[in-house]
Amino acid sequence: MNPQLKECSKGIVKTICLALIGISMVSCHVAKREVLIAGSGWKKIVRYDLDNQRIAWSHALDKGQECNEVSQPSKGTVLYSYKKGAKLIDLDHNILWNYNAPKGTELQSVSITEDGNILLGQCGSPATIMEYSQDGELLSKTTFDTGIKRAHAQLRRVRKTSRDTYLVPIFGKGEVWEVAKSGGILRKVTVGGVPFSIVEISKDHWMVSCGDGHYLLEINPNSNEVISKIEQNDIEDIPLRFVAESVRLSSGNTLICNWGGHARKQKRVSSLMEITPERKVVWSIALSDSLGMVSSVDPLWDPKRMK
Repeated sequence: MNPQLKECSKGIVKTICLALIGISMVSCHVAKREVLIAGSGWKKIVRYDLDNQRIAWSHALDKGQECNEVSQPSKGTVLYSYKKGAKLIDLDHNILWNYNAPKGTELQSVSITEDGNILLGQCGSPATIMEYSQDGELLSKTTFDTGIKRAHAQLRRVRKTSRDTYLVPIFGKGEVWEVAKSGGILRKVTVGGVPFSIVEISKDHWMVSCGDGHYLLEINPNSNEVISKIEQNDIEDIPLRFVAESVRLSSGNTLICNWGGHARKQKRVSSLMEITPERKVVWSIALSDSLGMVSSVDPLWDPKRMK
């Protein structure tokens, strides 16, 4: 077992196994519409009850823990990256599993793959993608050169495809790369902006959040045809700031994290919203004393969400 994963135990394995039986089981227990949210510059992770407009649970982050990815793999656990590593915790804030990123690197992506592995995306020289089994065994390690020296500017959300490859938003180049497990670059798709997250809706349809480009792009990566592009002022009364994580709901609606950290001198606007395909706002969450800037969201009520 990798020494960085010594905190894994048989109990943790059972916890993750239960989580991976199916998100649909989780949804049976989530009667309310709740979102798990976090954001760079915000010192906590929050489960927010949309129906009652209240915080249902929160977890304080240590100083300097920039959280850019959070999800709930099971009803009783929360998985998140925190710039210098990744953690799985329970709702009593006990650490069930922890990964420490090496000095000089940043851990900006952690998720559970469809085949049940823990997927880590690490900025550094070289950039590294790792898959671990549920018992902490390192299954694969992929390294590649982004051509970007500054770790923070390299990558964000890594996602595994059904082709056993990885989709990587190259933060500082305005591109999404498809990377083989060998580390070979299979293709580079120009999307512009500062790509933060990628959702593969199908092999011919990607949804890419383009950060400081102030737009959400849907594109055919094979032809470069633009399927849809929501630009800065296309949503009534809510200008897009830094477009962080976006999630496609089973209803066809979309959640957009509208992070405002690079627009502090501008008027505050909603930092999370659900919109219809016609770009109408269903609901939105504004900044407040208790809710900070949101760059990551997991809609817990939707078992078929694509994120």
